[in-house]
Order: sequence, then structure tokens, then C-alpha cells
Amino acid sequence: MRYLFCALSGTVVAGGNGQGLTNTQLNFPIGLYFDSSSNSLFIANSVSHNIVRWVIGATTWILIVGSISGTAGSTSILLNQPHDVMLDPIGNVYVADGFNNRIQLFLNDQPNGTTIAVLVQLLAL
Repeated sequence: MRYLFCALSGTVVAGGNGQGLTNTQLNFPIGLYFDSSSNSLFIANSVSHNIVRWVIGATTWILIVGSISGTAGSTSILLNQPHDVMLDPIGNVYVADGFNNRIQLFLNDQPNGTTIAVLVQLLAL
């Protein structure tokens, strides 16, 4: 939703077609990044296990990384409930891959990610 200052109602800018796996739907989107150079939202589409790009004004999203069919995984091309997404100035994509407890780096236009940070749980003895 986009709200103008002091507005009582907003405008849907991405999704709005119910929860699901099609490219007109989102599935528990919990993190997003606005890229002003492409006028796009990069969305951590958590329960679909992917990152999608939704150009403002478009009716569908474009898959950036992860599964198009909603498959979770821990390989270099799959995600498991991503929580957030960021881009750097040259278009590399950083993903907080929630249930895999890692940060994945996807170089610009590359489908394979590299793990650059891992959460390690320490157990008290």
C-alpha cells in the first residue's frame, strides 16, 4: 500500500490479489527494498521462498532469486523463508535467508548465491 501524506486511504502498488504462488500474488511478504533507479520494489516473499521484483504500476512480479514454485531449500539457488532483501549500488542482491540462518549474496543477474554470513547457535553447558 502507498499512502500519501495525511491521506485516509491508500493505493495497492504490489499484490492485492490474495495470497498465493502466481506472479500476481504475494505470500507473506515481510521485507522490501525500494530501488529508485528502476522504480521497483524488491520483496522478500517469505512463504513462497523467493525474492521478487515488482515494478511500480505493473500487474505482475519478476523472479529475482529462489523458487518460482514455492519450494524451500538450502542450496545456492534456493531460500527458506527469506526475511529481508537489500541491493548495493551495482545491483548485487543481499538476502536474509531466515530459516537457513544465513545471509546470501547474489551477484547481479546471477542465480547462484554465496553464503557470506551464518548464524551459529551456542549452547550453554
